[in-house]
Amino acid sequence: MVTGALGPTNEPYAIAKIDGIKMCEDYNAQYGRQYTSAMPANLYGPNDNYDLADACVFLMERGFDGPLINIGTGSDVTIRELAETVMRVVGCDGRIVYDHTKPDGTPRKLMDSSQINRLGRKPAVPLEDGVRRAYRDFLGR
Repeated sequence: MVTGALGPTNEPYAIAKIDGIKMCEDYNAQYGRQYTSAMPANLYGPNDNYDLADACVFLMERGFDGPLINIGTGSDVTIRELAETVMRVVGCDGRIVYDHTKPDGTPRKLMDSSQINRLGRKPAVPLEDGVRRAYRDFLGR
């Protein structure tokens, strides 16, 4: 269920994800199925896009760690918390400065992971460990 406005910077992507959800709902109603649309909100990690010109938050969003895709934890991580985690991992003792001239993106991406958890899938990689793996990958390029 969509409960707020779509972020202008990712509206087309959000609409495509919503379309997948609605398609499953319609197939379920029409054909008596139980399809579920599981989708990544943010993916990051080894083999990601680290280009400053077009990478997303934390310089990574689209990577996969082999066949392992982390499942949402059901809790939010703010940009500040993510930045502090990255700083800890890379050993940075600088300060966080926000550029308010840039788009904000989606204000919140909290996913309800209860259905996929009931199927036996649970988060496999804690955030700090995932950031550490991605950082090692970045250094190896």
